[in-house]
Amino acid sequence: MDLQNEISKLLPTTTYITRVKIENEKAELLEFKLLKSGNYTQYSAEEFNKDLCLQNLNPEDKESLIKNLPKLVKQETFVLKYKFKDKNGKYHFFKDILKVIDKTDKIYTILGIGIDISKEEELVQIYNTLQNSPHIGVLIYKNKFIYANKTICDILETDPKTICTLNPTDILPDKFKEKINKVVEKRLKGEEFFNFVEVETKSLNNSRRHLKFFSQTILYDHDYAGFLLAIDKTKEIKHQMLLKLISDINKILLEEKNELTLLKKCVQTIKKSKLFIDATLNLINNPQKPPQDYESLISLPIVINKKLIATIDIFSKYKNDFDKSTTAILSEITSNIQKAIENITITNILFILKEAIEKSFQWVVITDKQGNILYANDVVFKLSGYSKDELIGKNANIFKSGLHNKEFYKKLWNTVTKGEVFETEIINKRKDGTLFYLKDRIVPVKVNDNYFFVSLGMNITKEKELEAKISDLQYLDSLTALLNREGFLTKSKKIIEEYPNQKYALLLIDIKDFKIINKIKGSKFGDIVLKNIANILKENFANYLPSRIGNDEFALFIPFNNESEIIIHAQQIIEKIKNLTFPEYNPSVNIGIAYYFSHAYTPKRLLECSSIALHIAKQNENSFEIYNPSLSHSLTVYIKTKSAINKALKNDDFEYYFQPYYSLKQKKFIGAEALLRIKNTQMSTESFILYAETSGIIKQIEQKMLKKLADTARKIKIPISFNLSSTSLKDKKHVENIISFFKGIEENITIEVTERLLVDGSFEIFKKLKEKGFKIAIDDFGSGYASFKYLKNLYADILKIDKDFVQNINSSENDKKIFEIILDFANKFNMQTISEGVETKAQEKTLKELNCDLIQGFLYSKPLPLNKLQNLFKKSSQKILT
Repeated sequence: MDLQNEISKLLPTTTYITRVKIENEKAELLEFKLLKSGNYTQYSAEEFNKDLCLQNLNPEDKESLIKNLPKLVKQETFVLKYKFKDKNGKYHFFKDILKVIDKTDKIYTILGIGIDISKEEELVQIYNTLQNSPHIGVLIYKNKFIYANKTICDILETDPKTICTLNPTDILPDKFKEKINKVVEKRLKGEEFFNFVEVETKSLNNSRRHLKFFSQTILYDHDYAGFLLAIDKTKEIKHQMLLKLISDINKILLEEKNELTLLKKCVQTIKKSKLFIDATLNLINNPQKPPQDYESLISLPIVINKKLIATIDIFSKYKNDFDKSTTAILSEITSNIQKAIENITITNILFILKEAIEKSFQWVVITDKQGNILYANDVVFKLSGYSKDELIGKNANIFKSGLHNKEFYKKLWNTVTKGEVFETEIINKRKDGTLFYLKDRIVPVKVNDNYFFVSLGMNITKEKELEAKISDLQYLDSLTALLNREGFLTKSKKIIEEYPNQKYALLLIDIKDFKIINKIKGSKFGDIVLKNIANILKENFANYLPSRIGNDEFALFIPFNNESEIIIHAQQIIEKIKNLTFPEYNPSVNIGIAYYFSHAYTPKRLLECSSIALHIAKQNENSFEIYNPSLSHSLTVYIKTKSAINKALKNDDFEYYFQPYYSLKQKKFIGAEALLRIKNTQMSTESFILYAETSGIIKQIEQKMLKKLADTARKIKIPISFNLSSTSLKDKKHVENIISFFKGIEENITIEVTERLLVDGSFEIFKKLKEKGFKIAIDDFGSGYASFKYLKNLYADILKIDKDFVQNINSSENDKKIFEIILDFANKFNMQTISEGVETKAQEKTLKELNCDLIQGFLYSKPLPLNKLQNLFKKSSQKILT
């Protein structure tokens, strides 16, 4: 122990003796004794023991020591490094030199000398941290760089070997060379001072770099050297500069109102930012030359409405300067520029629109969703008579005229609040109470979930006034100045719509036999009669829509409370017209009456009902008839007839039956009359022909069936006659079509017309038919109004004597005498005669005695289908009627 004391006195360190047991490659601390303390841990020698050692030893170092000590003791002398916690809980770095001084069996006695190397280790850790830091570059230089860590190599895009060929001025801009050379000189002389500099420079690969340098003088390899720490601030500073560029450009975008000037200012701002060496504006029609000394380029396209209008080309002196981050920011700038230009365009358009709206001829009003007026142009003020102060802020109902019902406004608001355009013609009221008309289009516009309504209107007041005048003329009968049929129906319908709960009567007034009188006396005479009757209606019934709705028909629309009022009116009309006197003519009228709403709900339907009533009234002279359910049979027949005809046309259900006529002289059948029928119906020919003629559908039927009849006539080669309606003869084109059907067989065809047509003056048509080779027969002669005045000019071929004379020929001497006169008349004008309706032998005998040419009736044959007609003619020798 004396030796140990002597040693501890000589050594200025911590000295200790420890005994360790090594067994199975495991170490166990048996004893620890402190000989001398360096006072590093603040523990006294008495406090030190093996438990304290194990407790304060760094856990990782303890584990390593236990694991490696069995190998180390074999070397007799070895070194250990470890961390040990002092009395204050702080770790110290120790470096111990250990020597095995005794070994007994498995027990090793070891002398240890410990030195506190905490400061040295901390400096090493700092060095290693700097050496391996991914963010801090480390350089040591003398005349040239002699050390560079990996980070600075990455920053400068080179390797340590290349860096060591450079001096400090090689990595800095030229403007710093003189200053840097002085600093290097001082540091190599040993002057100690701290220095800091921030510079924009470039890597050895010519990439942009913004670096912060911190420098100090150090001893390195026994000589003075410069020590540099470099921090790469490139991304941060470049990002700040780009953000400032965005801010500067955004100020331009907010202030500038001209597109080209805006683009030019943006380019100038990019140039002034010092981020890049140059920037140019390339308009599509004016490209610019690029600079010569750039390393990288980006072209920013300016696209407006999907059309490229320009590019902004930016040039950098650094390679790869337009990375993703830079490109993203520059793209944002591009987007902002494009939006600004679009906003300028929109602003200009809005200004143009505002000017156009202000100076337009169109009414423009903008309201909020409550209808409060936010804007109105000058047209609104001039047209309405209100000033700007009187309108802005007021509700649009200030224009209400009161002429539109609630349903109109309900439909309007329902439409626009759904976001749909509403178009209408609206009547508004001016400030002075007068009315004006607008053709209005109300457009809903949605802005930030709020609706605004734009009324675009055209003043059509003058057009409406002119339209009303034209409408009045359109609705007037030119001869009598009364309403015409359309005017009567239109105005009576409007009256019903305005006052639907009032009772009304429609009086349909017909002048008896007016067409005949008009023909006999002349149209001038007829016009005088019509004007006189019109004057009676105007003078006595001016408030009841007096109208002339047909050639010889007038109408009134009279409101009433009691039916007796209408009866009195009807009697007054009959009496006043009856008292009119004309040379050799006293007019008489019949009246049909129908009630709204007892009989019908529309003027058109009322007119139909009154027509049915008028039909009944015509059975007597100067009488009226009120429509009632007892007339429903007539109405039913009318409807059934209409339905049957329409169905027959659709399904091709019309067919011809043929009633032959017999020659008394030749004693054989020599021709047949074609009679139109409807298949599978009991409807009489007279009833459906009457409807067809009055409705005008007869021409459609004739067009279809007479063509078929012509084909049949060509096939059977039997002389055929058929009836042509009065309606058809008035249509020249229709007659021409019929003529074309029978081309080539005209001489075998006889066209039958009624004597009433003689009065209607169809001579030109008859003449044309005769010229084409057709024969003309006057049907039902003696039953109408024909006179010799018309017969003498007709040159008819045949007179068909009405069956009424034939039926009474043996019982009435007067009928027989009339019959003889007709036969004599026909003979003198070279016309043949056919007696209709012959049913008895007695009638046949008398007609034969009177020298009648042909007879037709059930005595010989009823109407037959085509096949039976052909069989009948096979039994009789055929001779063409001449």
